[in-house]
Amino acid sequence: MGTKWQMVRVLRMGMRTMDSQYSQTRLMGRRGFSLPYKAVFEGDEGTRVESRLTKLDQTIQKNEKLIKPMYTSPSGQIPKPEKFDPKQTNRDVKNKKHSQFSNKDIKHTTVVEEEMKSSGSSLKDIENEEDEDDEMMKSGFHIPHYTKIHAWDKGNKKVKELGRLLTKNQRDRSVVVLEGYRLINDALLSGLQPSLLLFSRVKLLRDIEISSLGSDCVCFHIPYDNIKLWSDLKTPPGLMAAFDKQQLVSSITPFHALPITLVCDNVRSPDNLGAILRVAAGAGVERVLLTRGCVDPWSNKVLRAAAGAHFLVSIVERVGWENIHDQVPSYPHVVIADNVSTPPSSFDREERIKYLEELETRGIEEGGFHVSSSENGSPVSSYLDPKLTSEYKRIELDTYQYTEFNLNPGCREVVVIVGGETEGVSDAAYMFCHKFNGSRLYIPLRNKLNCLNVVSATSVLLFTVQQKLMEILENKQDSSR
Repeated sequence: MGTKWQMVRVLRMGMRTMDSQYSQTRLMGRRGFSLPYKAVFEGDEGTRVESRLTKLDQTIQKNEKLIKPMYTSPSGQIPKPEKFDPKQTNRDVKNKKHSQFSNKDIKHTTVVEEEMKSSGSSLKDIENEEDEDDEMMKSGFHIPHYTKIHAWDKGNKKVKELGRLLTKNQRDRSVVVLEGYRLINDALLSGLQPSLLLFSRVKLLRDIEISSLGSDCVCFHIPYDNIKLWSDLKTPPGLMAAFDKQQLVSSITPFHALPITLVCDNVRSPDNLGAILRVAAGAGVERVLLTRGCVDPWSNKVLRAAAGAHFLVSIVERVGWENIHDQVPSYPHVVIADNVSTPPSSFDREERIKYLEELETRGIEEGGFHVSSSENGSPVSSYLDPKLTSEYKRIELDTYQYTEFNLNPGCREVVVIVGGETEGVSDAAYMFCHKFNGSRLYIPLRNKLNCLNVVSATSVLLFTVQQKLMEILENKQDSSR
């Protein structure tokens, strides 16, 4: 055929015949003009090479052979495409396409695979989950009935409803959400039944007391990415349960509790409040009262810090000092946990009693006192006058070290008041303590340390009170014998 340059010239410019008349086998058409069948000769042997249009035609024929068994119905006929209606929306067209073929007729669908890839799932993950279900069923483990929501099913109404219910920013205050098998098991062992249970893998149910769920619990198998969005943890455990708050609070019954009531005044740190609740449960506290300045005891951080103490102690939140008399015994021994940095007053005991009577009289004249409708019918001050409460704080209480604590004669119940680390015990707490002729306990410190953490101080005082009450109970048992 000649040199390489001549071969290229033949490919680009066409061939010359033997009679020297130029004819171009490959007609060069411009855009918009249809090209006829064309072929060129290449190489010394003169082999024939097919053009792109020929190869495209062959590719279309191969695709038709592949598509035909995928979309044919059992009768062997391919449904004809319907005419396009401009009034139809994209959603209507998709619904029609899905309605033309049933799950039995379609053997394969590439749309699902693409959605699975975009959501991070794969067929292997689904097969592994099915294998887990089979293994758990063979081992005799009872798997509760659940509804499975796939990762690509983003338009599911259930997902949106669960997001509104479980998201921390939009969470319903009437629902308490627990995460992890430890907290959920603590609630189940306490006799509580959840209304909702979510899990990312079926094998996580092995760690839960399934027999205690109850018949009213609705279970969902949710992708892990959704649980990540609803949880405030960086690495969620993949288990979430929702409990009715009213039922939870009303059904808590402390076991072997002592007559101790703990009042948390302005404890705003979730970690501190959770640790205090855990200490209170260990010391045998019967009831914990939280004033309006405290953090929400049912928030996720407090629940994790308490480690199940919420189900062992009765908790009353948002209690005002004007109504606190309705939540405590009639004649308790009130103790305030505070340091000794408060300057001592210049009143002796007789002057202090006289000044307290004057404050009581002045409060009645100014309308700062009222008689509550409590069960014991005792007069209760409103605690709403800041000037009046500050006057009560000026009067010094009977102060003792925690090792010198003794109950007042005739008292069998104890009320312990602790304050937050930032503001400490409020003036209204001192006013309440003076009403019951209470005392103040402190812990002596060394190395010029100003104060202890509120959790440490509460631990020392609660177990001191526990020891005194246990001694009284032991003496009663010995005398009865």
